[in-house]
Amino acid sequence: MRPIDADAIPYTMLYKENWLKGTGVEKPGVWKDTIDAMPTISFARPTGKWINCRHGDATCSLCRITQYNVWDFDNWQRFCGHCGAEMEGVE
Repeated sequence: MRPIDADAIPYTMLYKENWLKGTGVEKPGVWKDTIDAMPTISFARPTGKWINCRHGDATCSLCRITQYNVWDFDNWQRFCGHCGAEMEGVE
């Protein structure tokens, strides 16, 4: 699976649909080819750390929202439940 640019889909799909309209010809694989031709996008997940850790509760260093029961000794949640940031550890 790969992330694609969804903004590029509508025009291309409409063009292919209009091209097929009225031809009476089924073109198997047209939609697959169209989607395969969409540009791949890359994105990096932001990384942060758990801060202000008290009694298992901690605050995300990126969104600054406190969450409950996110860490216990050497184990902590690997992702922020609010902003989705990947957590590198505990400060």
